[in-house]
Amino acid sequence: MITLFDEGFDLDLGSSRFPYHINRKADEAGNPAALFYEWETIVSPLTRAKCRVRAIIVDWMEGKSRVTHVPLDENSVGTFDGYEIEVNVPACLNGRNHFLVNGVPRAAEGAVELLRHYVARRGCGSAALDRITLKKTRLAAVTLTFLYEFDSPEQAFERLCELRSHAEGVLNHELRPAKVKGSKGKQPCFSVGPDHCFTLYIKQREFTVSAYIKQANVPDAFATFPNPEVERELLERAARTVRVEVEVHGKWLRDNGLDDAESWRGNPKAYEKVFSLARDTLRLNEGLRVRTPADAIVAKLPADHQTVLRAHLAGEGIREHDLVRLGTDGSELGAAAQNKRVSAIKCSILQATAVECLIPWEIQSTKLSPHLKNWFVFPGEFVPGEDLELHLFSRTSAPRAIAELRAKTDALVESRTTPQVATRNLPEWPRGGALLDSFEFD
Repeated sequence: MITLFDEGFDLDLGSSRFPYHINRKADEAGNPAALFYEWETIVSPLTRAKCRVRAIIVDWMEGKSRVTHVPLDENSVGTFDGYEIEVNVPACLNGRNHFLVNGVPRAAEGAVELLRHYVARRGCGSAALDRITLKKTRLAAVTLTFLYEFDSPEQAFERLCELRSHAEGVLNHELRPAKVKGSKGKQPCFSVGPDHCFTLYIKQREFTVSAYIKQANVPDAFATFPNPEVERELLERAARTVRVEVEVHGKWLRDNGLDDAESWRGNPKAYEKVFSLARDTLRLNEGLRVRTPADAIVAKLPADHQTVLRAHLAGEGIREHDLVRLGTDGSELGAAAQNKRVSAIKCSILQATAVECLIPWEIQSTKLSPHLKNWFVFPGEFVPGEDLELHLFSRTSAPRAIAELRAKTDALVESRTTPQVATRNLPEWPRGGALLDSFEFD
């Protein structure tokens, strides 16, 4: 998602009027009940893929900014501070995303050009378009795609199932304290779709991971191909490729100094840092075992920890064990004291044996994969062959597509006379403030 902020503009200047779509909802009696800037669907002039745009307002209070889509009142409709755009950049610039090269700055440039074309097509001139630039953006979401190509579709599907099993084992079965009454307790890992073509999702506070194998002939899916040969190659390779997409949200980007598209330029470590979120969530660097530890390993633990471990391996939950629940006088400990004991004992056992006592042993020994850590590694930048680099979002194709889109926009502007646009200045953006600008790239 991209949000672009302008230095300010006056919407009452004829052909330079910035476009917007206002939604006026009414209550049951027909009286106005809500007023807000609505999403407007636009179509890429290059590929006919669709994206969405809406106007935004920036509220400033005590030096902090807040993005809203609701005008103050009827009189302020049409006065706003920029745009938000949701866009699948490869689809809108190249027409397909079966394979792609991660490139945050180029994707952001493409999104900016799509927005400039949108306002130009709706009547804005060069003075207005000059106020929509990459330097006036901030990222609030970035989705990177990591590709794992295997020898056959069957092998790719086996690896995807292996990933799902491991993720469910690590994330969905951890024994936690009793949930707050009324909590829905949603599982962080889940699948959507039938078992033969599912998408795996992992939801975390600051990021989301999805993994799937791209299917051919999916209803409502957008893809165009330059010729049958390219189509056959892309579809054949996609059928044996596991796609892992990691979307990081605004807070993570700001906390890591990556909410500016330029901060990604020439910075391969940023891409690896995003991937590491998925690998760390799966605990692949901890070497969690799937075989029962030998007696010699168990013997390294203190006697009471050995007792808890053997009970855990036999199926008893650590929180149910008397050594956790009861004090020296046999009385029930409070929740805080029990949690402290659980933490100490489970860390001791994990360090010595690679057994996680907060995951039932039946789950750890059957659902976790000892081999996932070997292939689920940072793949680096995807390198397409010379025969494909012009047909997917890449270092070669992206600049050409952006230049073509810019030329179409310039042609629109040159076809009419445009008056100058008056401006008003906005304060400087505070670092670490509320939601600024963003773009989604997948």
